[in-house]
Amino acid sequence: MFSIIQSLCWGILSAGILILAALYTNKRAVRTVSGDGWESVQSFKSYRMNRYSGSILLLITAVSAACGYLVSVYAVSIAACIELGVCYLAVLGSAVIDFKLRIIPNYIPLSLLAARLLLFVYELLCVDEALSAMLSSLLGCFLCGVVLVIADKISKGGIGKGDIKLICSIGFVCGIYAVLTSLLLSMLSCILVAVILLLAKKKTAKDLLPFGPFIYLGFTGMLLLTLY
Repeated sequence: MFSIIQSLCWGILSAGILILAALYTNKRAVRTVSGDGWESVQSFKSYRMNRYSGSILLLITAVSAACGYLVSVYAVSIAACIELGVCYLAVLGSAVIDFKLRIIPNYIPLSLLAARLLLFVYELLCVDEALSAMLSSLLGCFLCGVVLVIADKISKGGIGKGDIKLICSIGFVCGIYAVLTSLLLSMLSCILVAVILLLAKKKTAKDLLPFGPFIYLGFTGMLLLTLY
C-alpha cells in the first residue's frame, strides 16, 4: 500500500513541477552576453498546452510514478526515499528550465543543500549510520565537483556552472554511488543524442546542448535500474 501511495505522490508532484517550471520559463527570456559586452535577448517559443505537450506531461508523470514505486520497494530507508524524491523533482524542474532558458536557477541546488542538512539532523537523531551517510554525501559532492570542473576546463566552458552546482548538490543529497551512476548515464545519453543530431545534420560540432535534460535522463535511468 505504501508503494502505491508513494507512486501516486511522485506522479502528482512531478506533474505539478512540470507545470510550475513551464510557467516560470514562459516569464523569462534567455540573456546572453556578446563578445563586446552588450546583452542580447534570445527569443524562444513558450510552452503551450497542446496535444504534444500533453502527451509529454502524461509520459513523464507515468515515468515518475514508476520511479516512485521502485524507490519505495528498493530504498533502504525512509530517509533514502525522501532524498531520492527531492532530487528527482529538482532535476525534473531543472531539465524543463534549462531546455528553454539554458540556465539552472541557483535556488534549486540551494534548496537541495538545505533539504540534505535537515535530513542529516533527522539521521543524527534516528539513524545509526548518520556520519557515514554524511561522509558519502561530502565525497559525492567533492568528487563530482572536481570531475566536472576539469571537464569544463578541457571543453573550454562546455559544461555550465549551473550544471556543476546541480550535480554537486545531487551528490550531497544522495551520496557518491547514486550521483556517479547518474553522471555516467547523463554523459552517455548526451553523447548518444549529440551523435544522432550530428549525423542528422541538426547540430554542428560547435553547438552546445543544454545538459539539464540529460541530468534528468541519467538520474531517472539510475532510479529505474535501481542503481542506488
